[in-house]
Amino acid sequence: MEALRDPSFKVKAEAVRAIVTLGEQATGPVIRLLNDAIDEGDNLTARYAAKALGLIGDRSISSVLVELLKSDDKFVACESALALGRLGEPKAVPDLIALLEEPNANIRFAAAEALGQICDPIAREALHRRLSDDDEGVRAKVRWALSRFKKVGARATATAN
Repeated sequence: MEALRDPSFKVKAEAVRAIVTLGEQATGPVIRLLNDAIDEGDNLTARYAAKALGLIGDRSISSVLVELLKSDDKFVACESALALGRLGEPKAVPDLIALLEEPNANIRFAAAEALGQICDPIAREALHRRLSDDDEGVRAKVRWALSRFKKVGARATATAN
């Protein structure tokens, strides 16, 4: 866990991979590290801890990640949004929709990515409004997210028949 505190991005990335192999047993220690990092103002460690939590796949920590969406550090908020998308957490959809209105394009991009992974129909209208976003990257991610809705809908229809 402490390798997440290392200043090297390479070491942090390797630590995330190692933590993910531990699975859900790593959730508690990663959350403790995340909370310590936030208390210490170590946003870089918090960012990598949020990423690890999303990759572990333990949906029981969704509420922790939803709280991190409100982080003052845009990268912590982005990693938390992406983690919620990886988890497919429908309870996060209202908070992710709200992030589509953030002034920071990176946050809007991450929110669109997460909403595209979750594919909750509630998000469709909010995503459509972002098709005219000022940022080309956000517009592209919104188009991708909306295309996922079509694919998921087509699979659901095929399964029902």
